[in-house]
Amino acid sequence: MRRLTTKSLLVSLVVTLFVSCSDFPSEFVAPVFNTGLSIPLADTVISLNSLLTDTTFLKRNQSGGNYAIVQSFDLPTIRLGDSLSLNSVSFSYSTTFNQQQELLAQYQKWNTMTLSVARFDSTLPRSGAIQFNPLESEANVPLEMQNGVEDVSFKTGKLCIRAQNYLPIDVEIVTPKGYTTPGIVVVTPGEKQLFIPLNNDQRIIRKQQSRGDVHDIGGELSVDLAGHRISKSTVIKMKVRSDGSGNSAVAYNEANTFNLGFKITDVSLHSTKATIPQKELTFNNNAELPRDVKITQATVKDFAGKIDITNDFPLSGQATLVMPQLINARTSKEFTYSFRIEKRGVQTISISNNGDTYYLTPDAFDKQNGGAITALRMNCTVKTDAPTTAETITETDVLSIKGVISPIHFSSAQGLGGAQKEITINTLANLNTNALPDVYFGSFTFKNIIIEGKINNGSSVAGVFNGKVALLDKFGAVLTEIPLAERTITASNNNVISYILSDVTLTAMPSTAKLNATIKTLNGETFTISENSSISGNVTITLPLVMSVLGGEFTTSDNLSFSNEILVRKDNINSIDVLLEAKNRIPVSLSTRVHFYNANGEVALSLPKENTMEIPGSSSEVPEHSFTRLSVDSSDVNKILGAKRYSVISRFNTSNNQIQKFTSQDYTHIKLNLECKANTK
Repeated sequence: MRRLTTKSLLVSLVVTLFVSCSDFPSEFVAPVFNTGLSIPLADTVISLNSLLTDTTFLKRNQSGGNYAIVQSFDLPTIRLGDSLSLNSVSFSYSTTFNQQQELLAQYQKWNTMTLSVARFDSTLPRSGAIQFNPLESEANVPLEMQNGVEDVSFKTGKLCIRAQNYLPIDVEIVTPKGYTTPGIVVVTPGEKQLFIPLNNDQRIIRKQQSRGDVHDIGGELSVDLAGHRISKSTVIKMKVRSDGSGNSAVAYNEANTFNLGFKITDVSLHSTKATIPQKELTFNNNAELPRDVKITQATVKDFAGKIDITNDFPLSGQATLVMPQLINARTSKEFTYSFRIEKRGVQTISISNNGDTYYLTPDAFDKQNGGAITALRMNCTVKTDAPTTAETITETDVLSIKGVISPIHFSSAQGLGGAQKEITINTLANLNTNALPDVYFGSFTFKNIIIEGKINNGSSVAGVFNGKVALLDKFGAVLTEIPLAERTITASNNNVISYILSDVTLTAMPSTAKLNATIKTLNGETFTISENSSISGNVTITLPLVMSVLGGEFTTSDNLSFSNEILVRKDNINSIDVLLEAKNRIPVSLSTRVHFYNANGEVALSLPKENTMEIPGSSSEVPEHSFTRLSVDSSDVNKILGAKRYSVISRFNTSNNQIQKFTSQDYTHIKLNLECKANTK
């Protein structure tokens, strides 16, 4: 074969061109070449580790590599000293004349009238030995009441009479004038007479014998005074006779008398007019402490009180209020306050510690009953003034002493029970979960939520801690409430309480934690509290990010900016393929779509248009590698090239019954490329 030289080839080409030019086209047509252009659109790794924006509150589990949300917050400091006090103590005492047995006692004494022999026969010598002739006499004996009593109207009462015969002859009480049977008559001017009948055993009184007492022959001699009145003008009338000594002479002297005694018992009055003797009246009041508190020693910081006095009695006097359990630290004396009470008046007095420090200590009564204070005792003594005139007192007259001791504040206290029965803790803490990736979880289960509290108990009061923690979403709705079982809080600064809870299912990531708890003091425990005692501490909530995920999706998006060279030649681009390359270590497959947005932010094109691209899940720790190619219709090419932004949305393919574990080490690596084919002229 003949070889063509370069020169001969060039000559042949020139000839050919000239031949061609003999048929020159009317329009220039450029040659067409198919070219391919690959444009990287996205290259992103989606993982919990890579998307965390703030790890200051996260703690990595060194053994497993996972993160956990760890949030600590301080408990509000509760100053026990601020509540170191006893509540207000009220006391009330009122009395009427009928309730004062000491005053009524002056109406209930024997008052004996002595009748000598001369009372029956004035002709007899004062003493000697004679033969007594038969005699008969009427005796009017004044009922002389003692202690300046002038008039009494009885609500209840009984007048008892006792006759004692010390005469040397027997005596008989016979039927008085106007009556049909033997007896004794009680006569008060202006009142109906009272008659005391005598039976056969009572009417004859042998010498050296008595009648009228319950132990005497014939029994008691008495009359009911209810509804009746007696006065200093009241007299006892009776008719007495005797057969004398017969034919015998008997010796007698001034000691041989006939005595008539009077006693009023079971007394209560409607009213009385009397000169009330000087008396000392005592009013005692106990103000009970709360049932669960028994104080053995306390230092009183301050106290104050007010006492209202209403005195209807026509009595005045000097009153002294004593609180025997309050001992002045400076003088070592019990609290004492003296004041005047005026007759028929109303007054108010104030008391306080007046700047002095007092100790609250058990008194003699407390020491006999276990040594602890269970009630505050207040003793009020009123010494009435010396009488000047008779005064009228009625049953409705009242002496009323009412008061209130304001809360007694202590600087320290010791005792049994609970100085503070229940301490309430309420606090709300932000969990800072806004630092987590913007991943939507349909629902998930936290494994082993850890709640740990450190409580410093600055007192000697032991207690029981319990309550609940509520996890709230970002809108404040309760996702779950976690009960906190009882834990003992000792009297120390080293109380650590912890709870581990498994499989807590939530429908959203918690945003805040709300703690509601109480510390209740233990029954029967001793306590020592000072005004500086407090309870404080902090709580740490750990939410491990090893969670079971049901459903959920995540989104990657960015702006689009094609080069000018591509935009100028976009009319020559006749097809585009979208190539999705993925490595997925998440144990579930992902359904993925790509969205392109126009300048108005509207979706211009979604790929795939109808379904989704599937990224297979990994069944082990080795990621699943996959490729997906989508062809774009020529009519949609300009929608992509004109887009200003794109997004890749991937959703977990889990059914309602399929729950998969998602850890902070799982990830999905997605690469997205546009492959363009263009005609180049």
